[in-house]
Amino acid sequence: MDVILKVGGSIITDKTSEKPKEKLKNMLRIAREIKEGLKPNDRLILIHGVGSFGHPIVKKYGLQNGMKSNVQKVGFLYTQLQVDELNRMFCKILAKEGLSVAPINVGSSAVSENKELINLPTDVVEEALNKKMIPVLYGVPVHDKTQGSSIISGDKILSFLANKFKPDIIIHATDTDGIFTADPKIEPNARQIAKISGKRFEDIEKYLSGSTTIDVTGGMKEKIREVMSTETNAEIVNGTVSGILQRTLAGERGLGTTIEISDTVEVKIPILSAIGKRAGTAWAGFNLYMWLGKIFGLK
Repeated sequence: MDVILKVGGSIITDKTSEKPKEKLKNMLRIAREIKEGLKPNDRLILIHGVGSFGHPIVKKYGLQNGMKSNVQKVGFLYTQLQVDELNRMFCKILAKEGLSVAPINVGSSAVSENKELINLPTDVVEEALNKKMIPVLYGVPVHDKTQGSSIISGDKILSFLANKFKPDIIIHATDTDGIFTADPKIEPNARQIAKISGKRFEDIEKYLSGSTTIDVTGGMKEKIREVMSTETNAEIVNGTVSGILQRTLAGERGLGTTIEISDTVEVKIPILSAIGKRAGTAWAGFNLYMWLGKIFGLK
């Protein structure tokens, strides 16, 4: 099975911190779950977010909106050095768990235009996979043809690589139980969305929430937008809960939110949250079926 796994920056860093702050225990647990969840013939591309190693400094220098001044050029360098540091830290832990990893800095080769990734050579990713290694990529500042610089998030890298390599599944490990009708960290009545089917992001956008922390790359909405720009089904799961990622890598589905690329639009919202489900609470659900594909001919 070919898998692209994105581990969110909120899992391996303290995303609420204004300064770089890693979560070493989570890195170690994630490394172990990857090791235990993968089967011998599985091929994995691993992408990680940068959290507090990237977002605060990008916001400080305004790099998401371009690079024009000498001060911003210095910020461009410092940002790159910080996210590189996080990647080295994570890769060392992955290697100590016996995983053969190949860190890849796309900032040295990727180019964007109007904040969109237009060029990312993938030969090195393919070669690493052919050698049964795990390419490890991460969000970085890159040179932008129109505004000097932009931030290419791990989510944009994910969709670019998914469209290139056509994996069997995309897995997003986040710090919540999948996708919710509102931000569950601030809205007590937020309900988990168990399943989303469709091809057009616009059809399901109203159900999605953003991010409560500093996130210069768009939060949850941007993650789902990028997934739905591919032709690959996805699982959005809670990477902070022990065992969830391992079980998902091993093939179990429905542990968070399932995204199915389909001509039919369907949004399934259980009455109770995934927390109750994990605790073993019997929960009833209802499906909110919107057969827009058939009724309105949406593509």
